[in-house]
Amino acid sequence: MDSLPAAHRTPPELIAGVIEQLRIDYKHNFPSLQSLRCCSLVCRYWAQLCRPIAFEDIYLRSEAHLARLLVLLSASPLVAASLADCIRGVSIADDGVS
Repeated sequence: MDSLPAAHRTPPELIAGVIEQLRIDYKHNFPSLQSLRCCSLVCRYWAQLCRPIAFEDIYLRSEAHLARLLVLLSASPLVAASLADCIRGVSIADDGVS
């Protein structure tokens, strides 16, 4: 029996196919955010593949969302640079609540 974890034995093209399907589902507003989060917890490699999908378009619906984003970006320069490479758009909702 192989002692490597399953995530390390899985062919990269199979992993890429799973992540691509998550990207398609996520872009079509299916409830796949939870699936994306779960996949990002498998291992660092999967997290690296999921991160660009999760942070490609950021939706800020409240001051609390903005505060959480700023905390995340200020956690470390490495985290900020990694996420900055992923972000393609930011939307700010104006719900009239301050």
